[in-house]
Amino acid sequence: LDPKVLKIAEGFDPGANFGIPYMWGSVGFTYNLDMVKERLPGADLESLDVLMKPENAEKLKDCGISILDEPTDVIPLLLNYLGFPHDDYKPEDIKAAVEAFKKVRKNVRAFDSANYLNLIPNKEDAAQHTAMIKSNYGTVAERIRKISWDGQTKYLVFGIWDPLALMLLGIALFKWGFLTMQWTRSQYLRTVLIGYGLGFPLVIWNFYYNYVHHPTLDASLKHMETHAINWMDLIYPAQRILLMMGHAALLLLAIQANWFSWLLDRLRAVGQMAFTNYIVHTILCTGIFFGYGLNYYAEVEYYKIYYVVAGIWILQLAYSKPWLSQFLFGPLEWVWRSLTYWKIQPMRRPPTG
Repeated sequence: LDPKVLKIAEGFDPGANFGIPYMWGSVGFTYNLDMVKERLPGADLESLDVLMKPENAEKLKDCGISILDEPTDVIPLLLNYLGFPHDDYKPEDIKAAVEAFKKVRKNVRAFDSANYLNLIPNKEDAAQHTAMIKSNYGTVAERIRKISWDGQTKYLVFGIWDPLALMLLGIALFKWGFLTMQWTRSQYLRTVLIGYGLGFPLVIWNFYYNYVHHPTLDASLKHMETHAINWMDLIYPAQRILLMMGHAALLLLAIQANWFSWLLDRLRAVGQMAFTNYIVHTILCTGIFFGYGLNYYAEVEYYKIYYVVAGIWILQLAYSKPWLSQFLFGPLEWVWRSLTYWKIQPMRRPPTG
């Protein structure tokens, strides 16, 4: 351990008899430079005056002031700013720091030790991210690979429960005969009416609630300060399941009644080649938008992305059924099936007649 760090730690634990420093770092400020310079032109960004002078905090409150949710980080900063020893912790010094902070407390939007960097996007960040996406394959892959790996490993425990619950619901619907067309027309129709009859009003209510209380990030964070629980988050899973059941029942009614059979046949083929089609549309989209392809990232109006979606759907509807008329599986489905059974599977569909 660094002797200098141990020397500083003696102020808390003389002789290091009860603990050792496990982390050492600095506490500072992160600014959205564009917004701060607009409101405080010429301000000394290396001084705590930017925050601790009430007139400055008042001008910055609409930007969103976020303070670390950790007194042992914040109090020493305030003590140092007020001219007191930052590691002495005299009761009268701490009281003075608290009183000084009270003057700007009303302008603080959030106390957060996890998301503070994400709350202050700026033009430089956006430009840097855009340049990265529009660069070469290696740079893009290095960035996305890390995010994907983190999502599939250390953050998996937080995200797995939603798809797991939906998988269990799908298994139940299969066992109950819902997905295998064993229900009667009246049962499917009743499911449509219940799903849409309850689901759509909840969606409208949810949309209106978010429109009123969460129109901007600023409003959303202010709402979080006064509401410990966002009850609409608890309603969302219910409205989603209701609408999903309504959509599924309506689709099964269409299949049962043989509506749009030509389209349903092609949709069925797209579903049977889901693995292959997923990879195809990934290749197409990265080829269209990323720098190693056509480089349209940040160049296309939002609504035009729907043209890309429609084009990919038309393409996959066009080729999936002809392919399965000649072959038993999609290309990647065949590879996966062969690996599963550890044996080369038949690929070409046997001739009929």
